[in-house]
Amino acid sequence: MILRTTSIKSVFAFLILLLTGAFNVVAQQNKLIVVDMEYPHLSQLEFTKTQNLEVLKLTTQENPWKNIREYLQMHPEITELHLFAKTTENSIQLGGNNYSAKKLDAEFEISLMETLYNFKNRHQLLIYSCNIAREETGRAILKKLGERTLFNIAAPTSCDDIFSETLEFDFQTYPKANLIPITNL
Repeated sequence: MILRTTSIKSVFAFLILLLTGAFNVVAQQNKLIVVDMEYPHLSQLEFTKTQNLEVLKLTTQENPWKNIREYLQMHPEITELHLFAKTTENSIQLGGNNYSAKKLDAEFEISLMETLYNFKNRHQLLIYSCNIAREETGRAILKKLGERTLFNIAAPTSCDDIFSETLEFDFQTYPKANLIPITNL
């Protein structure tokens, strides 16, 4: 399954509708925006200003995986996570930490994410990054993250800009994932 955005304008139009409260009930049902506060494109994320969409901001003050797990435990209705964080071809930066494959293995809090597993619905984690899934080393990190958290994970394998009109989530850790494109955020 390839997920693509039809237009960045439609994304921003949708976010404006969220700001006006038109989709208040839908937005609060099952979606969570997770933003690392050191994300280089933070100023471009319009939805961080809305009160109608759940946003979890990750800082260097606490373990990011613990913050995500505790938030999801308090909000069991959330099944979709949309992650905005700095990435490279072989790491994800969260809470001031660069998580390589080796660091993911050593992170105790990630193993506790399995406690969130729901037999009916796996959590969906869409990673908005143009480079983590581009190479095999990054895809291996995403696979490891999916195995450790029991989340379905999707990320684009080739893009120049996550705000591009042609953004596609064409890498998935579990092929039968039911993922939602950014236009339906």
